[in-house]
Amino acid sequence: MSFFKFKQFEILQNKTAMKVNTDGVLLGAFILIDNSKTIIDVGTGTGVISLMMAQKFANADILAVEIDKDAAQEAKYNVENSPWSNKIKVINDDFLTFASNNSDKFDLIVSNPPFFENQLVSEDSKKILAKHTLSMPFAELVKSVFKLLSENGKFYVILPFNMHQNFVSLCKKNKFFITSILNIFPTENKAANRIIMSFSKQEVSFIEQNLFIRKNGKYSEEYLKLTADFYLFA
Repeated sequence: MSFFKFKQFEILQNKTAMKVNTDGVLLGAFILIDNSKTIIDVGTGTGVISLMMAQKFANADILAVEIDKDAAQEAKYNVENSPWSNKIKVINDDFLTFASNNSDKFDLIVSNPPFFENQLVSEDSKKILAKHTLSMPFAELVKSVFKLLSENGKFYVILPFNMHQNFVSLCKKNKFFITSILNIFPTENKAANRIIMSFSKQEVSFIEQNLFIRKNGKYSEEYLKLTADFYLFA
């Protein structure tokens, strides 16, 4: 069995197409702790971001939505074997369908969404669901998030850097405002390849930061500090 161990929980990842990766961990680590009481994790996969939210938000209830049946089963296993089994509910559903059928509002919505738009589609149906916007187009994702987000809530997302401008345009069309930006660089000598953004229905001045994962051939101090509550090596 394949497990990925964190400081306070571990992740079984035998069946899911998307294993624990840097994108998801950075997204979960970057989210600021506030008074959020209701959280939804869109496309939870193994459940790693939901478990990170449970660790960070002591008083929140978390709903983890996953379209792939096997991934949802593994997420349920990971939740049940964590310290926060009473705080997280995993449901096997398409988020767009879930959003259309629900009127509940959430204080925090977080997503590491599929983002391969123009590349060859894998023959593996699980990877199609996990990686390709065929399963959840950005425009539909943004509309569904707006419907479910509370008036003072926050929406966090991680994307490839070269896709973020289109996503920001979609958010603006849906009356979302940027509240924070984290540009992620693999090293000090390479261009940014990922970006984390947060959005709100309220217009505020936003904060933009840069994060270099590695400097001088080793993990940077800022990367280790950001992930210190989760990674064993941080």
